[in-house]
Amino acid sequence: MVAAFCEQEGISSAFEVHPDAALRLRHEAERAKIDLSEREAVTIYRPNYFSEPELDLQYRLTRAELESMTRNLVAQGMQHVSSLLDSAGVDAAQVAMVLVTGGMASMPIISGRLHEFFGAQRVVVPEASSTLISQGAAWIAHDQERLRLAKPIEARLARGSFLSLVQADTSMPADREVLQHRFHLYCTDPRDGFAKLEICTPTRPTAHPQRSHPREDLHVMELPVDSSTRPFREHLEVNVSIDENLVLMVSGVSTEAKKQRHAEIHDLEFSLRMPRVRPDSAPPEPRKSDLDDVDGVDEVNKPVHAAGSVVTRANVADAKDDALIPGDLLYAYQRNYFRRDGRATDEQQLERLYYQPCFVCKRSWSDPECRCMSGQAAS
Repeated sequence: MVAAFCEQEGISSAFEVHPDAALRLRHEAERAKIDLSEREAVTIYRPNYFSEPELDLQYRLTRAELESMTRNLVAQGMQHVSSLLDSAGVDAAQVAMVLVTGGMASMPIISGRLHEFFGAQRVVVPEASSTLISQGAAWIAHDQERLRLAKPIEARLARGSFLSLVQADTSMPADREVLQHRFHLYCTDPRDGFAKLEICTPTRPTAHPQRSHPREDLHVMELPVDSSTRPFREHLEVNVSIDENLVLMVSGVSTEAKKQRHAEIHDLEFSLRMPRVRPDSAPPEPRKSDLDDVDGVDEVNKPVHAAGSVVTRANVADAKDDALIPGDLLYAYQRNYFRRDGRATDEQQLERLYYQPCFVCKRSWSDPECRCMSGQAAS
């Protein structure tokens, strides 16, 4: 507004402003913005705004001009809404109700864009939208309701299984409280000198995630281990805690290498416990597509990765089971495990053969020029 006024009055941009005049103008501009939600134009008057030249600031601001000034900001906000729906795999037409909160909900250009995007019938702007969040926070404090973990915190184990570190719906700590858990794990493949402890959480909120549900990584802790030890020899003591600031802290110690690592994870997701639903108002059964069409999982329930991407192979376990050891490593210690009457899984057999040269032509097992893989497998 100052720039437009200076251009209108022919004032040079190298003007001087009285002390505190800019701060007072900001307060008046905010008041004008609020008034323009119900009026078409307002006049802003700030006496003695300029000290050199001595001049009062008076500017007539219209709603159309304000919308022109803020159009790009509103477009960015709507882009965030669209991106959020895309990340959740939800179309705008599937949203039953849009509850708009905050003082900006009364701004016509914002409510208008929401009406265009979702449909006017589904957009609800409460009368107390500007104080709705603070009222809800006050009720939560009055009821002494604690935040709860919206999604479980897990550790990815060898062979694609998961260990629950903190369960969903766990009540979060209050002042001077700490939630703590301790786990005893093993390293199944210490050859590169690191145990990869992958901390992850399901992509979508769920209390009981299935193994096929997609996960997002929160942190990958590379805990140094003794690379010369056998599988399961290196024990990992893992401590998981959540403090009063709702920060997840994970620390690990390797018993043989005597090394420690520590990580803090801040981006957890929380929820509030809702009243129980009466039997006569039970929610409808989920559609088959809601259960089966999960982002990131293909038709055989295996994670989908972009071409050329590099993924970490988890090498920790919560129990001693030879089936969790990579086949090429297990073959170096227990060759009898791979006899015809042995217990090696098909996956371990493939892992062993993949890194061995062909018995006949000496080429790599995966070399397309090798035509005698069947003979090697038979041997």
